[in-house]
Amino acid sequence: MKIKALPHLAAVINEGCRLHSGTVSRSQRIGREPLTFNDWVIPASTPINSSSYFTHYNETLFAQPCAFIPDR
Repeated sequence: MKIKALPHLAAVINEGCRLHSGTVSRSQRIGREPLTFNDWVIPASTPINSSSYFTHYNETLFAQPCAFIPDR
């Protein structure tokens, strides 16, 4: 049986992965060319980091970000 046939199970798994992604360390990348973000220019060879934690627990993206709510 495919998980697409079980939408609630898929929602439970996705919400569990959002809350407990396994890693909160930052993944560093180094740009090969300049990057423009809004009004900022990030020069080439500048290390850029991101963390899924800040996205997964962002209240503007997820109401009650610490709550387990599979039906989001």
